[in-house]
Amino acid sequence: MFKLGLSALLFTACATTGTTMESREPAPHAKVQLDLATSPTERVVFPKAVEPRLPSVDRIAYQVRERLGEQAVASIDLCVAPDGHVTKASLVEGTGYGPLDAALIRDIEEWQFASQPGTTASTQLQTCERATVKYIVPN
Repeated sequence: MFKLGLSALLFTACATTGTTMESREPAPHAKVQLDLATSPTERVVFPKAVEPRLPSVDRIAYQVRERLGEQAVASIDLCVAPDGHVTKASLVEGTGYGPLDAALIRDIEEWQFASQPGTTASTQLQTCERATVKYIVPN
């Protein structure tokens, strides 16, 4: 009897919201721009980021908009292993908003980049570059 009553209560609570899992729209993702600081004369090829996202930053987008406006820019030192995983992401020049800077680094450490052709797992080389990350707050 208790199970039936609890089930009815849960069903009623879900029915009163008027939404289903299928009708929910996904949360908007911000646009991310990654600009590398290589000079035109350098021949260093930095791997391409594979769908870079900033989910931790997206969660505080409202606060970012209130404090910094529609976009925020930070400078980072970024190193990527031959297999494409990030080995280092450190803040060089922050946005001026500590929670955003911490979330940026946390998210960037999870990014994946294209693997380097002709490298093996035993290769200890990594590609490092200074980059500018521009976060454009979602609408």
